[in-house]
Amino acid sequence: MEHFKQYTAVLILACMVGFAFQGSHGLLESTEGRYAEAAREMLETGNWLVPQLDYRPHWTKPPLAYWAIIGGMMTFGENEWGVRFYNAVAFVALVWVVARIGRRLWDRRTGILAALLYATAPYAVYAASSVQTDVLLSLWDACIVLAYWEARAAEKPRREAAWVAALWVFTGLAFMTKGPPGLLTPAAVLAFEFYMRRTDRAKVRLMRFAGIAAFLAIGGAWFLVVIWRTPGLLSYFVGEEVIGRVFTAHFDRNPHWYAPLYIYVPPLLFGLGPIVAIWFIAAKRYAKGLRWPTIRDYLRRHEHGMFLLTWLALPLVILSISQSRLPLYVLPVFPAVALATARLLTVAFVREDHDRRVWTTALAMALVLIAAKGTMRYVPIAADMKPLYRFTQGLVDKDTTFLCYETYKMYGLQFYLHGQLERLWEKPPDKQPESGIDAALDEVKTHPKHDTYVFVTTRKTDSIGLESRLRDKDIPAQKIDFRKKYDLFVIHPR
Repeated sequence: MEHFKQYTAVLILACMVGFAFQGSHGLLESTEGRYAEAAREMLETGNWLVPQLDYRPHWTKPPLAYWAIIGGMMTFGENEWGVRFYNAVAFVALVWVVARIGRRLWDRRTGILAALLYATAPYAVYAASSVQTDVLLSLWDACIVLAYWEARAAEKPRREAAWVAALWVFTGLAFMTKGPPGLLTPAAVLAFEFYMRRTDRAKVRLMRFAGIAAFLAIGGAWFLVVIWRTPGLLSYFVGEEVIGRVFTAHFDRNPHWYAPLYIYVPPLLFGLGPIVAIWFIAAKRYAKGLRWPTIRDYLRRHEHGMFLLTWLALPLVILSISQSRLPLYVLPVFPAVALATARLLTVAFVREDHDRRVWTTALAMALVLIAAKGTMRYVPIAADMKPLYRFTQGLVDKDTTFLCYETYKMYGLQFYLHGQLERLWEKPPDKQPESGIDAALDEVKTHPKHDTYVFVTTRKTDSIGLESRLRDKDIPAQKIDFRKKYDLFVIHPR
């Protein structure tokens, strides 16, 4: 009964932290705006098969995350709360799965503490408060781990087969969420199972026809359909989304060899918040025994510790080798950190008052995180598109068109404008149908179709260039600086 109350308390706390103030601030550029606008366009056009951005195919991610966003918008409307709702649901579900994993690996106390740590971890809560694919992917990856250990614990072959099938179902969902990165945790599971077989321990038959078929149906069907319907798409997936991200700096996402040290290490070391101090306390307390032979012997005797190490290390090594790196990429392995920390608490700190201290620290952390989410409404954030949108609405009338000059970003503004934003270029990029700036200014000068035109620039060099073009074409415009980040040129041609 006591454990049931603690489970309930952790889930209530997770709901409070995950759902509180999810709509307190606008969509941030560029990630949140891009995902939200892509999902909104899919909902608007009714084309749920092909992700799109700027009403053109957008193949960078499979559609499952967009479908999740659409579900929230259909329930709560096209607003921040609707866009972020799926992440809060996934976060709470993930907390529950972490509790189940801890219980399956060790005991109820460890599972509850791991869930409590994860529910109040600043890194995890930050991720659950922003729009991307990583929280949803983390949920599927944790379910993969849980299914694997449930299969290992199954006493009957049919039950083992059922959990193995579930493992492959979750793998398919992970692949439909983020593509190849969704295979990192299954790869860690397979590597650990190989280790178990090499050391002559209990085996689980993972390669079953039903499971593989489920994975192909869930994770592969969409890819097969869109590749068959879209010439050249296979080359794009392989060349851009795999080779381009892993082996080149094409996407300019921290490609330096030392980037993992400042991109991945800080969230993994400090993402749990103040509770990580127990690792330093334990290291000081047991410093004499921390020798490689001792650690190696421990890992050989304790398969659960070896599994956590494999789950954490293998994806981290692959992500570090890849030339495209962002802090949230390691979120799917973060539950391993929470589980390891919870196990340290139960083994090295066994007094009852230690649990009370952990609960007190977690509750304090939860209050801090909820307050931080609430104050986001009042903190000026340059990447927040909602203040810019509200500002522009005070400058225009009903017959207004918005145009961005020389930028792929500002999708959050496009979301708030319900898609009514056009991008203009000095020289339209290759294979892009955007119109050039000169043609647009000629329209404004000679055959205006709207009462008001609002041009938006994000860089001072582009602002200077646009101002020069307007002057050359003798088009009067009101230039307005917004928060020293955006320049708006308001034109009333009639």
